Amino acid sequence: MSRFLEILRNRLHRTNPTNGSWWMLSSPTYLSKARSRFDLNYPPTAVGGIRSFARMFGLVLTIVLTFSAAMAQEKKISRAQLPAVVEKTVAKESEGATIKGFATEVEHGKRFYEASLTVNGHNKDILIDKDGNVVEVEEEVALDTLPAAVQDALKKAAGAGTIQLVESLTKNGTLVAYEGHLKRGYKHSEIQVGPNGEKLKRPE
Repeated sequence: MSRFLEILRNRLHRTNPTNGSWWMLSSPTYLSKARSRFDLNYPPTAVGGIRSFARMFGLVLTIVLTFSAAMAQEKKISRAQLPAVVEKTVAKESEGATIKGFATEVEHGKRFYEASLTVNGHNKDILIDKDGNVVEVEEEVALDTLPAAVQDALKKAAGAGTIQLVESLTKNGTLVAYEGHLKRGYKHSEIQVGPNGEKLKRPE
């Protein structure tokens, strides 16, 4: 710590306008404040606050890095940037729909393209591989139009939460799950049940 204060003194010193001496970092009061900022053992009462700040800083850094990684994987693109084979699929799947936008992402080393649509007033997202095959579809559905078993399962899984949106999840042409978007107070989360309301072995 003494070495740190020496470096700090050399880099951030200021001169006394009366005699030219180093007065800012040489003063006992300032050195005490500087030491209390950077020494976890001085004073003892500052340890908790510094460590709490360090934990919070680490949490914020983790969130930022995670968000940056997600943003790096998914990128918005224009329709003109779609490969010809993907464009052909988009033209077929978007008939009668309004196109909201496109994005591309790399998942497990494979390139995919996503088309966001509005169909009859509800949202529909289509995931297409580089060969033009539709691999996944997420489509908004009304809760009261689903089979009773599915409605009951979603409501039971939601508990005290409010179901704000339900989507059907189809992979490679097969319905694999229904997904509910919940709100509990200020928190948002998602739940899934099987096509017949059954509990899934793993999230889809």
